[in-house]
Parts: sequence; C-alpha cells; structure tokens
Amino acid sequence: LCFSEREAQPFRHVGFKDIAVLSQRANLEEAAQSFFATLRRLDQGPYRKIAALLFPNEGLGAALNDRLQKAQHG
Repeated sequence: LCFSEREAQPFRHVGFKDIAVLSQRANLEEAAQSFFATLRRLDQGPYRKIAALLFPNEGLGAALNDRLQKAQHG
C-alpha cells in the first residue's frame, strides 16, 4: 500500500506484484478517498499480510497514519 506512484516504483523493481497506489498525483485528499476501500479490498484478497508505507505525517496524512497503526495492532 503506497501513497503515490513514486513510492511504489522501488517495490516494482524488486518484484512486488500487487501494489495499491492511493494517489497517482501524490495528493492526500485523493489518497484518503480511496484509502478505506483499498484496505477492504486488500483485506478480502488472498493476502496474509499487507505492507503499507506511512503518509506524510501532517494534517490528513497524520490521521491516515493513525488508522494504519490501529489496523496494525488488530
């Protein structure tokens, strides 16, 4: 789970196959709009673990990071 396409590129180069990019333009509002639907889709998929990079930790990004941390702990 990556905030932007720029963040996803290094993972593509090392062989990660299914990378969810929340915003093609690195826009926090755009990422927030797809965040929960994407988490639900990944959670319902065949994945045992989901790796997520943190958002820029300011404003809306801080709130999304908080949600990721809560999801991490069950």
